[in-house]
Amino acid sequence: MNTVRARVWQFEIVPGAGGDPSVHARKLGGMALPVHLARLVHINALACDFRRVVDYRIRVHEARLLTSYLAAPSGLALQVDYSSLLATSLHVRRFISECAGLGVMTAGSEKLFSWKPGRDTLHSFDVLPPGPLQTKYGTFGVRPDLLFHLPNGPVAGEARGRHREAKTLFPKSPDSNQKERLLQLAAWSADLKDHPYFMSWVWIGATGVGVDIFIPKAGWWGGDGLQLGAIQEEYEPDWWIEPPRRVRRSELDDGMDGRLSVPRRGRTRTNVVAIRDRTDERVEGVLDTLYRTAGPTVGSFAGVPVRGSWAPADELGTARHDVLIGILAEYPSGQRRARRRPEGIELAGKRADVHLEGRLLTVVRETGGTWPSWAQLEEELLEV
Repeated sequence: MNTVRARVWQFEIVPGAGGDPSVHARKLGGMALPVHLARLVHINALACDFRRVVDYRIRVHEARLLTSYLAAPSGLALQVDYSSLLATSLHVRRFISECAGLGVMTAGSEKLFSWKPGRDTLHSFDVLPPGPLQTKYGTFGVRPDLLFHLPNGPVAGEARGRHREAKTLFPKSPDSNQKERLLQLAAWSADLKDHPYFMSWVWIGATGVGVDIFIPKAGWWGGDGLQLGAIQEEYEPDWWIEPPRRVRRSELDDGMDGRLSVPRRGRTRTNVVAIRDRTDERVEGVLDTLYRTAGPTVGSFAGVPVRGSWAPADELGTARHDVLIGILAEYPSGQRRARRRPEGIELAGKRADVHLEGRLLTVVRETGGTWPSWAQLEEELLEV
């Protein structure tokens, strides 16, 4: 397990000078947000547009690319090969930033809102299932990225990320792109009778990886459900964000660089399927396609045929990690549960970070030695 330095802000939407929503954010403090690299790979492996081509080989290639730039020494802060990141093209920087943003937002939802993968449903706003959700939220215009269904009610989540060339990792005042997106989401929330949402904004810089997390004010969305115990109080001036003009629903923050674009009809990266809703044929379609394109069956896991292979994260030279994305032919029977080891495990003599959920297993392991077999993985990861 690794951590990301987080600043946690609590915000409320108040009427602006012209009647449009404005945002007042107050810093609650800072915290070390737990981030599992295998979980980050896991959530991005599902972040594919199932209306297009879904291919296991592409998921592995992207995982290798991501873990080539990110470094995760056991128990320490998540790091990035920043000099290499600066030397690469803009679209690669945006890809790394967006993947990190999606993973860190998911980590924030688990830590602060107690969202549990496999228990609580998760939807992408870009691919909401037909029915009540589409009727309520629509299918076009400015919207957050994900919809987390929690015991206290639904909360929307927004993931953003960008690299930062300044010497300090965090800005002292809100970035112009942060302002724009917070105001757009405030207008979206107001149109839906103050729908609760939160936003994570990842910064990747020379000193590491950090995130600004904006959470709703207490009482707006079941405030007692927020888990704030790990936050250490730190003072910074409040942020008052006023709308310079009317934010139109047809305007869109295209992603990592904050530029406006045409109305969105679906992103290509953050289309995370509803993991828990196993009856959704689209979920099964994505997993079935990944399984079908993953090559021959290589063994069994929990008594179920499994496909997938190890790959070195060596896109920048000598690998520091090896990555495994394993796809099971079907859901395990549930007789053997995954062991809960938040600090990671040791596999074949090397430290590893593991995430197992449903039919998808992801492992990020320190490189070196012989890759563990499926029998070894089953012995280490499942309860007897």
